[in-house]
Amino acid sequence: MKRKIIWGVVAFFLLALLGAALNSWHSDRLDAFVRLKIEEYSKSQLPVDILPGKTEIQLLPFNVKISDIKIVPKKSLAAKIKPIEISHIQLSPSFLHLFLGKLQLSYLHADTVTVDLNLALGGSGPAPETDLDGLLRLVPISQLQIEHLDLNLLLREQEKTFSIHARDIFLLATNDVSSLALQVKVAALDASRGKDQLVRDAQVGTHMFLTNKNLILSELKFKEGGAFILASGSTQHNLVKKVLTSANINVRTQFDAERIKIAYDLFKANGEKNPS
Repeated sequence: MKRKIIWGVVAFFLLALLGAALNSWHSDRLDAFVRLKIEEYSKSQLPVDILPGKTEIQLLPFNVKISDIKIVPKKSLAAKIKPIEISHIQLSPSFLHLFLGKLQLSYLHADTVTVDLNLALGGSGPAPETDLDGLLRLVPISQLQIEHLDLNLLLREQEKTFSIHARDIFLLATNDVSSLALQVKVAALDASRGKDQLVRDAQVGTHMFLTNKNLILSELKFKEGGAFILASGSTQHNLVKKVLTSANINVRTQFDAERIKIAYDLFKANGEKNPS
């Protein structure tokens, strides 16, 4: 019995050494092959072109690291989304799903990401039905982690323009097919409407659990200067039918008197510009 264990350990280390040797000998070929396949797949199957800079493949444990990625939207998406730049992505496939003939990533980690969106609000007609289970089955990622995400969002509604800039975002999402656990932290958030500054250097954080029938909000934090909002609670709903059955929300707030005055002056000025 002991001899079998010893030979098993020896075989494992020999495989590890062999894998390292193959990886070293063929790293350039593997790099070129993986980059080519990613570019070909994105051109034929995706609404964006994915242009990876360099790939690194580790055999034991198997994972892939892709550096200096540029994602270029195609056709109509190009008017809404500027090219996305990512410092590096590290991903690990699920061997159970590969054995079953399916591609499912057990983990995907992206670092230093910049996203610019330009969207028009309204005029899209009735919202489609939302089946969370169906949407989650379409996403082949069990856990997604994004660090150091910068998001610039421009929203246009008729003659109004809203601008949102969120810096150094941390996002952790766990997809359990029938549920989604989400944790988000925003280090600094700015928001404006036209030339009017609405929010400056606010910190935002939330932790929630969502299914087709329930939302559990463990925590929602919003802090700007001396003002803050803390909220938690839960809801019972039907996402598919868009029906809210019940809600239980707990909120604690503290307001900055100066911010209230600024908001009131802005509201008053808008009322004078657009009398009813």
